[in-house]
Amino acid sequence: MSDLVLRLAGDATVRGATTYDAKQVFSVYDSMALFCGKSESYARTTWTRLISEKSTYKSELEGLVYTATFRSSINNKPCDTPAMTLQGLQRLLVILGGKVAADFRVIVLGVFTRYMAGDTSMIEEIRSNAASSAPIHQAYRQALAQEPVIDAGGSKRKLEREDALFELEMKERNIAVISSVCGLMTSLNPDWKSDARLRLQIEDSMKTVMFGGQQALITNGESLATSRSISVSQVAQELGVRLKPAESIAIGRAVAAQYREQHGEPPSKHRQWVDGAEREVNSYTERDRRMVERAILAHTRN
Repeated sequence: MSDLVLRLAGDATVRGATTYDAKQVFSVYDSMALFCGKSESYARTTWTRLISEKSTYKSELEGLVYTATFRSSINNKPCDTPAMTLQGLQRLLVILGGKVAADFRVIVLGVFTRYMAGDTSMIEEIRSNAASSAPIHQAYRQALAQEPVIDAGGSKRKLEREDALFELEMKERNIAVISSVCGLMTSLNPDWKSDARLRLQIEDSMKTVMFGGQQALITNGESLATSRSISVSQVAQELGVRLKPAESIAIGRAVAAQYREQHGEPPSKHRQWVDGAEREVNSYTERDRRMVERAILAHTRN
């Protein structure tokens, strides 16, 4: 994740990060401390209460949470921190209650009333916000792009289905192209599959076509993006971390141990071209990305 800072007003800032799927998320602890005018310790205690088994908000909040790594203001040590998108933080604000939440409800009610009444003075305000380079307006534009608001007519669901059908059509075309390439290569050289590196490249191309997209093939809440295969070396490269062979091995062992602890079984393996040879490496998916990222970052801090 790359670091962000959301400057709300004056010295009021909230630490943030960009997730692997390009969403901007911000520290829940920073936001709660700002909303309530309290310390990080207060925010941590309140958050623990809100997501406890007895809390009525547990399921709602857990569906909004990401994990980011920030330094604690208590001991200055890096630690995993709950984070949310701007829309998630707004829902949290209403749940927290208090004066800030009350003021927020007044603003929301006023905007909704003016919208339903057709108050045309909102047009100039909207245009001004759209042209503004203020960090808060930029952050909200990014938030709207990554989490489009569903209107009463369900246009977002319609667009999602159209996008999914288009993506499926493109995948089918790409598969047909790869199939044709394989056929052509066989006609030119029947033994081309004996070239391990070339064969693995073709396999990787097929996997990219099948699982590399960020959008779901179907719109029933499930996404194939979460099943996309990843590796320690790939995630390290995306984080901008260069690993020596010995470091990759050490991190790989640490990730495999965490995987066994979480799932009760070792990770599966796949063959990959590594250091000039075809080798078996542990297979992980996007669901395991945060675990892999934490292992890499923990190793680089040592």
